[in-house]
Amino acid sequence: MNENRQRPRVTLRCSLSLWNPRSGSITHTSTEDISCEGFNCLCNEAYIPGEELQAMLEVPSQDRRGQEAEGLTLLCRVEVVRTTIGSRDEGFGIACRINDYTVISNRRSQLTDFPFLQTAVQDPVALQSKIGESEQLVSSQIGLV
Repeated sequence: MNENRQRPRVTLRCSLSLWNPRSGSITHTSTEDISCEGFNCLCNEAYIPGEELQAMLEVPSQDRRGQEAEGLTLLCRVEVVRTTIGSRDEGFGIACRINDYTVISNRRSQLTDFPFLQTAVQDPVALQSKIGESEQLVSSQIGLV
């Protein structure tokens, strides 16, 4: 384990979408490893350490027979803690700390309620507004509002 890490990491591939509110860009990739406090991934965009991003993280699951089951989808506010330069094929290694998260689905079929996360959005202000609306929707569905 790296000295900088306070929690053990597990090698786990999770589908990951990173939204950069500064540029409005969305990057689709997958995690290399994950812990309860963060994750590492490879992507083609070099993020700046300290930069805050929104992330949609789909954690896979298996049933008792080992068959793929409905996973867990988290909408996270993350901070880039490290960027490394990989090979030409790998792009950049990005390490992110999860600062906050909301469970938006434990069934992939519910992601249709969040179509703005599925495609790139040209208007970052509109996307931020939609994220706020979605967090309110989730809070009301689980009785927090």
